[in-house]
Amino acid sequence: MGFLSFVGGILGAAIGFFVAGPKGALIGYSVGSTIGAQVEPKPQLPSTSAVPSGVMLNQRSSVAPIPVIYGSRRIGGPVVFIDTTGESRIYLHLVVALCEGPVAAIHDVFLDDVAITDAKFNGLVECYRHLGDESVADPQLIARSSKWTSAHLLKGVAYLYLQLKYDPNNLSALPTVTADVDGRLLYDPRSGQTGFSRNPALAIRDYLTNTLYGCGLPASALDEASFIAAANHCDEVVNDPGISQPRYTCNGIVNVDARLVDNIEHLKSCCCGWLVWQAGYYGLLIDQPASPVATITPDQITGSWEIDSNDHTTRTNRIKVTWYNPGARWQPDLLTLDAPALRAEDQGFLLEKAIELPFTASGTMASRIGWILLKRSRLFLAVHLTVTMEGLPIEVGSVVAITHPTAGWMEKRCMVLKIRLLVSDEVELWAQEYDPGVYQSDITTTFHPAPSLGLPDPYHVTPPSGLDVTESLYVTRTSSAPKAKATISWISASDLFRVSVRNTTGGEWKLIGTTSETLFEWLDVVPGLYEFRVVAINAIGAGSDPTTITTEIFGLSVPPQNPIGLTLSGLGGIALLRWNLSPDLDVRIGGGVLIRHTPDTSEAGWSASISASNRLPGDATSATLPLRTGTYMLRFIDSSGILSPGYAAVVATQDTVLAYDGTGTISFHPEWMGEKTGCAVDDGTLKLDGVTLVDAWGEIDAIALIDLGDGDGIATDGTFTPAEVFDFGSVVRRRLTATVRATIYSANDMLDARLDPIDAWIDIDAEGVAGADARVEASYTMDDPNASPAWSEWRTLEVHEMVARAARFRLRLSSDGFFNISVSAFSIVSDTVQP
Repeated sequence: MGFLSFVGGILGAAIGFFVAGPKGALIGYSVGSTIGAQVEPKPQLPSTSAVPSGVMLNQRSSVAPIPVIYGSRRIGGPVVFIDTTGESRIYLHLVVALCEGPVAAIHDVFLDDVAITDAKFNGLVECYRHLGDESVADPQLIARSSKWTSAHLLKGVAYLYLQLKYDPNNLSALPTVTADVDGRLLYDPRSGQTGFSRNPALAIRDYLTNTLYGCGLPASALDEASFIAAANHCDEVVNDPGISQPRYTCNGIVNVDARLVDNIEHLKSCCCGWLVWQAGYYGLLIDQPASPVATITPDQITGSWEIDSNDHTTRTNRIKVTWYNPGARWQPDLLTLDAPALRAEDQGFLLEKAIELPFTASGTMASRIGWILLKRSRLFLAVHLTVTMEGLPIEVGSVVAITHPTAGWMEKRCMVLKIRLLVSDEVELWAQEYDPGVYQSDITTTFHPAPSLGLPDPYHVTPPSGLDVTESLYVTRTSSAPKAKATISWISASDLFRVSVRNTTGGEWKLIGTTSETLFEWLDVVPGLYEFRVVAINAIGAGSDPTTITTEIFGLSVPPQNPIGLTLSGLGGIALLRWNLSPDLDVRIGGGVLIRHTPDTSEAGWSASISASNRLPGDATSATLPLRTGTYMLRFIDSSGILSPGYAAVVATQDTVLAYDGTGTISFHPEWMGEKTGCAVDDGTLKLDGVTLVDAWGEIDAIALIDLGDGDGIATDGTFTPAEVFDFGSVVRRRLTATVRATIYSANDMLDARLDPIDAWIDIDAEGVAGADARVEASYTMDDPNASPAWSEWRTLEVHEMVARAARFRLRLSSDGFFNISVSAFSIVSDTVQP
């Protein structure tokens, strides 16, 4: 593929440079070459970064170089394919090339450093992992995007295919995709098997022999015994402070844009390794304690020899070690290793060096490597000499003991850094002072971890707190009735917020607004149980975890508040009622005021009353009614027909201040003689009939409630017209007062049929509902009622003064079809004003 051939061209050019190095030279001493004492000129520092740039980002490219992972590492990678599908392009398809494959495993995948298993991504992310060993293209992507075909294999590349579903709160922009990867499968000469390993020696061996991104050396060019010994030394378990772990591990990313020799240096840094050329093979040595393999005496030294003492430029008494911390999302971390006692030996001068360990992922391991390098820099002496053929068995990395009276040395230990075989069969050696104390783990100097910068994580946004939802009603100029709104408020220091809502019955989240305030109003809300969600957004667009709250919005279904401030003033035969304006908007607009009356002056109840007037507008605060002895009751009803839970009451103890003589009373109970339509007498009381007559009923056993007449309910209207009238004998002036005693009840309000919680019942016996009513009507004539009189129209009679020869009466009953009314008394009193 395009980007693979690009990488191969770079690596091919670097291979020639490396192999052309002089035989017999010390190819490099991991990190130590940057701070340790050397007789030969120090090698140049690598000219490229140890870690590829943008390794945790996602650039869009089809020709970007593909990195190599040894051990475990979190990595991003180039986006090599992007497409959108679905209605309104709601699905985003991404292919992210992670690294060279095959790899051992791809573990957690992250979007902007948040694992895709986080609850915020539920239903939004699908991820398919490819380890780089597949021979077919991803079938899910082929099925979803016409732009990806079976020819798109990405062979040999470990990659991710992700389908992301747009969500305004959690996935509204292209995220940065990273993944935790267990990297290359490595050949182990100890077992002859290939598998996942973090062993540095095996990683170095793989890089030397790989023909795609490495040096391309044949396995026959390696000293396998040295690699086996090095691998065993790295795998030995050591007891670092607080942890037991292998001595050295390799966890990092190879920068394929760097020179091969630089990458070798970086790989060797994690194990204090040396790569040497000797006897026609490349070998790997680990800097470790060793016993002398030979003793060099004056008899074996030929010609002159040189002893050099290094200056302060090669020494250090403080070292800063950069390593990569998996506990901090694989960001570089810094250890400061300080040796005040050694600084005192340097006359108080601070001699500080800095090293980078790009393949070290353990703080204690980085500390151990750093101390070895710091103490090795304190070995001042270096020697250059020529010995006889007896020096031929000596190898680079070996320790020799030198005895010479001129220098005053008695078996002075030195480590051989370089060997050259002369044409005279003599051996030229370069060696450095050796001290086994360099490798002691009981360090007495103080360990100083570098202080954290304390910078905030730009992708960590503090969620809002104190989330609260309150509801209220509002009205607009163009609306004919109030509407409900929910006011969502919270506390947060962020700059922007997304507010979403969903129905708790399983609806989808719906974005209802974005605001820079800490308050949002959701208008025209349909009553229901809702879950509200607020996400804080910072300046770079990163979102917080959502803060949610579940609240029921009652809206217009909330009962109005009870009326207060009801008073009564008597003015002659007039009752002037006053009360406070309803605080509820849906009462004042589209609602009303109900006034009822009962002759009872104590223990009066709403269900024992009948209407005293027509329904008044909801913004009314007063009413003028006939004054009658008894109790006046007032109740609010909103625009949805919902009554206030309670009512206000006021008692009138007299019906007028004027003097009247009673001239007669007609009582129509308990005989109820007269014409009845839609009603009937039951045990001395007058009631509304059922809709269906008994003759039309089916089987009695099939009727749930007999009182409802085969389930069809109560008649909504009925009249009782008494046969008896008031005949005054002549045209006279009279005052007529009607008295009705009634009880309203629900015929089908059985306790076991109620589905609402008890706390939601207005009254346990439905006293507060009263869905039935009674009104008295009267008609008058100036003629003899026994002849052929001309009667007036029917008009409501409560208290009425009239001039007539006779009066007839009618009781009109009404119901909502579920409540019935039981009238126990109905009478008319006729009074004459005293002169």
